Amino acid sequence: MFPIKNGLKQDALSPLIFNFALEYSCRRVQVNQGGLKLNGKYLMLVYADDVNTVGGSLHIIQKNTVALEVASKEIGLEVNAEETQYSTFFSYCD
Repeated sequence: MFPIKNGLKQDALSPLIFNFALEYSCRRVQVNQGGLKLNGKYLMLVYADDVNTVGGSLHIIQKNTVALEVASKEIGLEVNAEETQYSTFFSYCD
């Protein structure tokens, strides 16, 4: 038997518990931060354990990422800094 040193024992409830924790963190970011709004809500794309914050500038995206780290840390989740990436896309409309 291998001892569990980090993380959560995997059983039928583990994905549900993780989703609740991630949902809490994402909602904290949306309440406290700015960003790109769509239908009156700040846009954040989340799939499994991947989170994409969307904003009008790199500064806002970085600010939201820091807020996500803080909110996640409050409940025991940790953002992997080595896998964190920032991307910018510019769109010009006439």
